[in-house]
Amino acid sequence: MFQKRPVASHIISYHMSQVYEPISLSDERFSIEVLGRAGLLYLGAAKRLVVDSEVLAGPSGLAVYQNSIKSWDPPHDYELIDESKRLTIVDNIRRALRFQGFAIQAL
Repeated sequence: MFQKRPVASHIISYHMSQVYEPISLSDERFSIEVLGRAGLLYLGAAKRLVVDSEVLAGPSGLAVYQNSIKSWDPPHDYELIDESKRLTIVDNIRRALRFQGFAIQAL
């Protein structure tokens, strides 16, 4: 189950008024962390990557740039992420943020 834990109270967008600690779904072994106005950290299966994203001021609280999901960060950077895994990562991000009450726009 996701855990909702506020860690800061500064405003980063119209729809996202708080920054939260990493959101994780224990059954599926991944977590995400919004890094501020741009970027989010995705952690899965002992691997990590930073996904390009930006906070929006509309009904979609966050734009996620799917093309930025290409490979894991070192030392796993030799592992390219295929289209199927990319879609799974985007879906995980969408579900985690939806649980927190936010929407994403995958671009």
